[in-house]
Amino acid sequence: MTSASLARGGAGHSTRTAIDVSGEGRSLNDDSVALGSLHERDRRYRLLRESMVESGLDALVVASQGDGTSHARVNYLAKYVYQGSVVMVVMPLDGSPILITDPLPVWPSGDWIGEDDTRAVTCVGREVGEVLVELGLSNGRIGLVSRDDVRESDYRAIAEAVPDAHLVDAREVFERVSLIKSGAEFEAYRSTALIAKRAVKALEASLSPGRSERDVVAEAHRLLRLFGCGPSVIAIAKRPFATRGRLRSSGFRAPTDQTIVRQDVVVFEFDVTGPDGYGVEFRRVYSFEPLDEPSTQFLAWREEVFEACMKVMRPGVNIQQVDQVVRSMSVAKGYEDTRLSPQWHVHGLGLGLEPPFVPGPDLTLRAGMVMVLHPILRLGAKEMATVGDLGPSDSVLITDTGCERLVDPVDSMCVVLSP
Repeated sequence: MTSASLARGGAGHSTRTAIDVSGEGRSLNDDSVALGSLHERDRRYRLLRESMVESGLDALVVASQGDGTSHARVNYLAKYVYQGSVVMVVMPLDGSPILITDPLPVWPSGDWIGEDDTRAVTCVGREVGEVLVELGLSNGRIGLVSRDDVRESDYRAIAEAVPDAHLVDAREVFERVSLIKSGAEFEAYRSTALIAKRAVKALEASLSPGRSERDVVAEAHRLLRLFGCGPSVIAIAKRPFATRGRLRSSGFRAPTDQTIVRQDVVVFEFDVTGPDGYGVEFRRVYSFEPLDEPSTQFLAWREEVFEACMKVMRPGVNIQQVDQVVRSMSVAKGYEDTRLSPQWHVHGLGLGLEPPFVPGPDLTLRAGMVMVLHPILRLGAKEMATVGDLGPSDSVLITDTGCERLVDPVDSMCVVLSP
């Protein structure tokens, strides 16, 4: 099967950007530090403890409900194999962190936390409280990362064990460090992006009229698994695009046994978790015939909005400016001016090891942040059905001077496949 791209032009490969985010003169693309190394562990611990001191905390309790997303924060500290367990890590200002898990299997994937500092118990919260007592922190100021990820039963158990401790939410304290990626983490993102592109090729080779949606997507999932990727999502939308929710902003759904036909315009959204747990999100648009002129023009305009957002995304910029760009360009195009929360346009992945990230209105961008950009528009129901899901999406890195796309240096507006 051959394909031709209605791309806007540009280089076929992105260039690596060196960014010093370590404070030690190492650039973001420095390959000398391995992701699972003790050097990387010590870097994280040191920066987290500096953040704790800055916020007046005596310890962090980093929690996971075992739901496939919140375990990311625990994994950031402990490097364990997720098995659906409830896990918490108690991290004091001094000494080794203590990993506490329920009796379900949890296997370390490295030597970040030793066997002597790992406990399997029936009540994780009660054990956390006992550890705080052992550490002499019964009256301490304890940060929970995050309060929402601590089950109510565990929270009560902790509070009963250390009634004089001051328990506060410390998600911001944790994300102050974890959202700024090291060189080793960024290389993990690049690896995921390269694998994801191979999965796209596998999908394209399978995508043809007469095949079911599931069969097509299965080819991409098969390749992702062969390369060791974690649980990933490939959603699909087809014209007429669904119009759901107040914003009528997305018609994506899980693939079904529906047969793909020649007249289809198909959009796939990829949320790929790489072998090291670092994920990318991006979108692809396909058709078997050239798009009509209104759709082509709409796609071109959506790309202009995307590029305009990228131009303002640089260190020191408040995340609200992305929304302002989308609003001003939408109004100039004749669309409704609807002020949205910034996470509609920019958000984190919440897959694999990457913590779920919803930027608040006061977030200031910093070099080394990685997030997903997909500007959202408020469309009428009729227009949503014809062009609503046609538009770019990509994971981006905030560099010293701007931002860089991780998957597609130049977006292909639509790939026309020969049936």
